[in-house]
Amino acid sequence: MPNQDLTTPDNDHENQTVVCLTQSAKMVAIAVVIGIIAAYVPVLTIIAPFFFPVPIAICYFRQGGRVAIIATVCIYFILLALTGWVESAYLMLQFGFLGLLIGYSYLHGTKQLFTLTWATIIAFAGMLLSIWLALYVSGQHFDYLFNTVKDFAKAFTSAIVGQGQSAESAFFGTMTADQYTVYIQDMLIRHLPSILFIASMITAMFCYLLSGAIMKRLRYKIRPLPSFSNWRIDWRLMWGIVAALIIAGCGGFFDNQLLKDIGDNILIVFCPVLFVCGLSFLVWVLKNIHVQSWMIFVILIIIFFQFYPTIFLILFIGAFDAVFNFRMRITNFRDKMDKGDF
Repeated sequence: MPNQDLTTPDNDHENQTVVCLTQSAKMVAIAVVIGIIAAYVPVLTIIAPFFFPVPIAICYFRQGGRVAIIATVCIYFILLALTGWVESAYLMLQFGFLGLLIGYSYLHGTKQLFTLTWATIIAFAGMLLSIWLALYVSGQHFDYLFNTVKDFAKAFTSAIVGQGQSAESAFFGTMTADQYTVYIQDMLIRHLPSILFIASMITAMFCYLLSGAIMKRLRYKIRPLPSFSNWRIDWRLMWGIVAALIIAGCGGFFDNQLLKDIGDNILIVFCPVLFVCGLSFLVWVLKNIHVQSWMIFVILIIIFFQFYPTIFLILFIGAFDAVFNFRMRITNFRDKMDKGDF
């Protein structure tokens, strides 16, 4: 049985204040421990921050927004004294506010797409502020960030050269190693906003799912996620892709690199979303339409030999499914077939 004071509301009004203080103090203590682990345990430095929003979200779900905000402020000042203002600010900017939003979403049952969109925006803003804070404290400028990207490109090229002639011909094509390094550097710098946004998207998604899994484990009644086979974005979001294509097209037509980069970054942000939606539709097809084992084997062979075209095909499936809702059309067609309406 889970701990009763964490899962069952107390209906005795005389004890509500004591219960509120006790439960909030527990969540504050857990968050502080996670913050200390994230600051001082090297092995867990990357993993521990993803657990940081969980106690804040639980506190919001149990006690409401006002208590959760007060608890979050307490967590910040305790971590400020124990870990320093850089680490405490990093955890609060990138994960603390995320915990408040996740708690709000589970308490009020908001739609997952709405929650994840705002969670990604909060995580992205927190990431940018964290990068700025790190550069400010170290006395560096944004050129340091660009130099780090360039060093990564050089290391990547050196690793390819070390693999031998076959790897060089596969990656470099007709370019030399130096030309390929410049190409990678330019591509990473121009697409850095979309790379950071996708990283924020993954952070928000992981924290949201982790919080939901732990809250389910504690037997909270929260809005369940739809089955992966039913994941599909709203068709109105496709106007973002249309806008990105128009912006990139205008950049190419007027030879404006800034417009091209803006359009390209928006398209890159949509790519992982459409890829997941495309995979979701394929899983739905496998679950609802009987496919012979030999056909699955043939499909896997085709995917193995045509890997990159398959990725683009899944992207297109995700995009067109958002517009035309293939699941509904296939289901309606099968219903008509069963009723003999043809």
